Amino acid sequence: MNYETWLSTLSNWAAILTAVIAVLAFGQFQYLRISRRVRLENYLRTVRSEDQGQKSVMHLMARLSMTEAEVMTAGFHSRKIKALIKADEEGIADVMLFQYIDG
Repeated sequence: MNYETWLSTLSNWAAILTAVIAVLAFGQFQYLRISRRVRLENYLRTVRSEDQGQKSVMHLMARLSMTEAEVMTAGFHSRKIKALIKADEEGIADVMLFQYIDG
């Protein structure tokens, strides 16, 4: 086996390995995104009897051990969660709330 053949074979294996790693990384990314959404939906479903189930992003971050971006992404990608805005005394949007809705 000469140097050129060996290098070509190594290059082919590197391309295959890169593709496999990319598919596995994408699968893990999707799994984590879906599991966060399901955790958020399940939590909001269990607390919907309290204050109409409306919970702030800060509350959800603390309860679910998720970052603000993870909570927002999970909430906006769910068909079962509605985003609400709570205004202050001046009518300016102050707090974002998420609420579980049936259907």
